[in-house]
Amino acid sequence: MNVGDARYIRLTTYTDTGQPRHVLVWATDLADGEVAFTPLSDSWKVKRIGGNPRVAIEVSNMWGQVAVDTPRHTGTARVVEGTEFEHVRSLIDRKYRLELALSRLTAPILRAVGRGVIVPPTDRAVVVRLDS
Repeated sequence: MNVGDARYIRLTTYTDTGQPRHVLVWATDLADGEVAFTPLSDSWKVKRIGGNPRVAIEVSNMWGQVAVDTPRHTGTARVVEGTEFEHVRSLIDRKYRLELALSRLTAPILRAVGRGVIVPPTDRAVVVRLDS
Protein backbone atom coordinates (compact mmCIF):
# COMPACT_ATOMS: atom_id res chain seq x y z
CA MET A 1 0.00 0.00 0.00
CA ASN A 2 1.17 3.50 -0.78
CA VAL A 3 1.56 5.43 2.48
CA GLY A 4 -0.57 8.30 1.16
CA ASP A 5 -3.47 5.91 0.55
CA ALA A 6 -3.70 4.97 4.25
CA ARG A 7 -6.59 6.37 6.33
CA TYR A 8 -4.34 7.44 9.20
CA ILE A 9 -0.71 8.49 9.25
CA ARG A 10 1.56 9.22 12.18
CA LEU A 11 3.72 12.23 11.42
CA THR A 12 6.96 12.75 13.30
CA THR A 13 8.45 16.24 13.44
CA TYR A 14 11.46 17.32 15.46
CA THR A 15 11.92 20.08 18.02
CA ASP A 16 14.84 22.51 18.02
CA THR A 17 16.68 20.10 20.32
CA GLY A 18 16.02 17.12 18.03
CA GLN A 19 13.31 15.51 20.16
CA PRO A 20 10.69 13.67 18.07
CA ARG A 21 7.05 14.71 18.33
CA HIS A 22 4.37 12.39 16.95
CA VAL A 23 0.92 13.41 15.79
CA LEU A 24 -1.85 11.72 13.83
CA VAL A 25 -2.79 13.36 10.50
CA TRP A 26 -5.25 12.75 7.72
CA ALA A 27 -3.11 12.76 4.60
CA THR A 28 -3.48 12.24 0.90
CA ASP A 29 -1.20 10.95 -1.80
CA LEU A 30 0.10 13.40 -4.39
CA ALA A 31 1.95 12.62 -7.58
CA ASP A 32 5.68 11.93 -7.72
CA GLY A 33 6.33 10.57 -4.21
CA GLU A 34 4.64 13.29 -2.19
CA VAL A 35 2.12 13.10 0.65
CA ALA A 36 0.17 16.10 1.96
CA PHE A 37 -2.06 17.13 4.86
CA THR A 38 -3.83 20.28 6.06
CA PRO A 39 -2.87 21.33 9.61
CA LEU A 40 -3.97 24.48 11.39
CA SER A 41 -1.72 27.29 10.23
CA ASP A 42 -0.42 28.11 13.72
CA SER A 43 -0.03 24.50 14.89
CA TRP A 44 3.15 23.28 16.53
CA LYS A 45 3.79 20.86 13.67
CA VAL A 46 3.91 23.79 11.21
CA LYS A 47 6.23 25.70 13.55
CA ARG A 48 8.52 22.69 13.97
CA ILE A 49 8.63 22.10 10.19
CA GLY A 50 9.65 25.75 9.79
CA GLY A 51 12.64 25.08 12.04
CA ASN A 52 13.48 21.61 10.72
CA PRO A 53 11.81 20.32 7.55
CA ARG A 54 12.93 16.70 8.08
CA VAL A 55 9.97 14.48 8.98
CA ALA A 56 9.01 10.82 9.17
CA ILE A 57 5.65 9.24 8.41
CA GLU A 58 4.21 5.83 9.17
CA VAL A 59 0.84 4.21 8.56
CA SER A 60 -1.01 4.01 11.88
CA ASN A 61 -4.40 3.23 13.34
CA MET A 62 -6.91 5.93 14.29
CA TRP A 63 -5.15 6.43 17.64
CA GLY A 64 -1.71 7.00 16.07
CA GLN A 65 -0.38 3.58 17.07
CA VAL A 66 2.04 2.02 14.59
CA ALA A 67 2.35 -1.74 14.09
CA VAL A 68 5.80 -3.25 14.75
CA ASP A 69 6.46 -4.19 11.10
CA THR A 70 5.25 -0.87 9.61
CA PRO A 71 7.82 0.79 7.34
CA ARG A 72 9.02 4.25 8.35
CA HIS A 73 9.27 6.78 5.52
CA THR A 74 11.44 9.88 5.83
CA GLY A 75 11.19 13.04 3.81
CA THR A 76 11.36 16.80 3.63
CA ALA A 77 8.29 18.90 4.38
CA ARG A 78 7.31 22.30 3.06
CA VAL A 79 4.36 24.54 3.85
CA VAL A 80 2.27 25.61 0.84
CA GLU A 81 -0.49 28.16 0.34
CA GLY A 82 -2.71 29.40 -2.47
CA THR A 83 -3.54 27.05 -5.32
CA GLU A 84 -1.33 24.26 -3.96
CA PHE A 85 -3.22 24.42 -0.66
CA GLU A 86 -6.59 24.43 -2.45
CA HIS A 87 -5.59 21.32 -4.40
CA VAL A 88 -4.52 19.47 -1.24
CA ARG A 89 -7.68 20.52 0.60
CA SER A 90 -9.89 19.25 -2.23
CA LEU A 91 -8.13 15.86 -2.10
CA ILE A 92 -8.47 15.68 1.70
CA ASP A 93 -12.15 16.67 1.47
CA ARG A 94 -12.77 13.92 -1.07
CA LYS A 95 -10.83 11.21 0.80
CA TYR A 96 -12.27 12.00 4.26
CA ARG A 97 -15.80 12.97 3.18
CA LEU A 98 -17.51 10.78 5.80
CA GLU A 99 -15.22 11.78 8.69
CA LEU A 100 -15.57 15.48 7.87
CA ALA A 101 -19.36 15.22 7.62
CA LEU A 102 -19.54 13.46 11.00
CA SER A 103 -17.28 16.01 12.67
CA ARG A 104 -19.35 18.89 11.28
CA LEU A 105 -22.53 17.20 12.49
CA THR A 106 -21.29 16.44 16.00
CA ALA A 107 -19.29 19.65 16.63
CA PRO A 108 -22.27 21.82 17.69
CA ILE A 109 -23.52 19.08 20.02
CA LEU A 110 -20.10 18.64 21.63
CA ARG A 111 -19.71 22.42 22.04
CA ALA A 112 -23.16 22.62 23.65
CA VAL A 113 -22.13 20.15 26.35
CA GLY A 114 -18.73 21.78 26.85
CA ARG A 115 -16.72 19.04 25.15
CA GLY A 116 -16.05 20.57 21.76
CA VAL A 117 -13.84 23.30 20.42
CA ILE A 118 -14.20 25.66 17.51
CA VAL A 119 -11.52 24.78 14.99
CA PRO A 120 -10.58 27.72 12.80
CA PRO A 121 -10.26 27.13 9.08
CA THR A 122 -6.78 26.59 7.73
CA ASP A 123 -5.13 28.30 4.79
CA ARG A 124 -2.00 26.16 4.48
CA ALA A 125 -1.04 22.62 3.67
CA VAL A 126 2.12 20.64 4.30
CA VAL A 127 3.61 18.67 1.43
CA VAL A 128 6.15 15.96 2.26
CA ARG A 129 8.55 14.81 -0.45
CA LEU A 130 9.46 11.27 0.53
CA ASP A 131 13.08 10.13 0.25
CA SER A 132 13.72 7.49 -2.40
